[in-house]
Amino acid sequence: MKKILIPLIFILIISTSLLTACSGAAFTPNGWAGLTVDHETAYLAYSQYIYAINVADGVEKWRYPAKPDAKTTFFSPPVLTNDGQLLVSSYGNKLISLNPATGGENWTFPSTNHFIGSPLVVGETIFAPCADNILYVIDLKGTKLWEFTAGGPLWTTPITDSENKHLFFTSMDHKIYALDIQTHELLWSKDLGSALLGTPALSQDGILYIGTFDKQMIAINSQDRSILWQSKINGWVWAGPILDEATLYFGDLSGYFYAMKTDGTTTWSLQPDGPITSSPLVTEAGIYFTTEAGTVYAVDRLGKPLWNQPIKVTIYSSPVLAGDVILITPQGGDSLLVALNLNGSPKWSYTPAKK
Repeated sequence: MKKILIPLIFILIISTSLLTACSGAAFTPNGWAGLTVDHETAYLAYSQYIYAINVADGVEKWRYPAKPDAKTTFFSPPVLTNDGQLLVSSYGNKLISLNPATGGENWTFPSTNHFIGSPLVVGETIFAPCADNILYVIDLKGTKLWEFTAGGPLWTTPITDSENKHLFFTSMDHKIYALDIQTHELLWSKDLGSALLGTPALSQDGILYIGTFDKQMIAINSQDRSILWQSKINGWVWAGPILDEATLYFGDLSGYFYAMKTDGTTTWSLQPDGPITSSPLVTEAGIYFTTEAGTVYAVDRLGKPLWNQPIKVTIYSSPVLAGDVILITPQGGDSLLVALNLNGSPKWSYTPAKK
């Protein structure tokens, strides 16, 4: 098991050192891929490019930028806004707005450190977490409205409650924060004693669920920050859980995948072939997740295996549903995007042409 964990821990150490290093030496980090899909197009953030790819056949529509910049790389899923923008977090200390039809640049918003996690868009407001400890609050034209400084780097996408009154996000200082969106005031923060790298899940009744590097899934009352329960699991939790009705679905770095009730009781768990570093895709037809070992798994809600498909290269990112296909973002091979039918059979793959 320790041998399986080495590659991922290496990525974490390298990423953390890059965030805090004072060296001016050029280095191009290459951590994971981010994917977002609309009806016809998949927007893939990987390494030095953003790619727009036709979902029907895997043909490239455009890529950004025209020429790669060694100081600019992309990790997180791009975000589509209601007014027709594609927001991209850049490791090159910029939040970038693109035209999703052409890849043309609309505006950029600079910071003093890396944008790693995806921004959250609420109405006409963008909440952009940054590794300089600051949550930047920006309008849709790229103008800063206000900001909040946390006690550590911000790597993950914030979430809001159903009324968009309160904002919740995690920080590398081991804390989860709650802000009032209207007054910009800090409502509370809670130190959970361990690294928090996933976006929390929030229930309709105001309960936050977050996994930790202390091998726990924790439930927190979002109103008063009280801990309702702490459930011990086998390994570190890298990605946030998915809440479906009264069940949380998530994986850990020891290679276990869990279905856990919202009272903290594990309904079932299974151990596939490697660490699980991303959130699952939960649909009516089944639950889909990937492993670092490069396999896509499909199970039903009882944990019964439906199928598995080896991609044979590392996978760090979540599967994404696009109509009648499931999109996978492998890393380390020639293909950057693979489309599977809902029965797990390959449909097409995308390999970028050299330019």
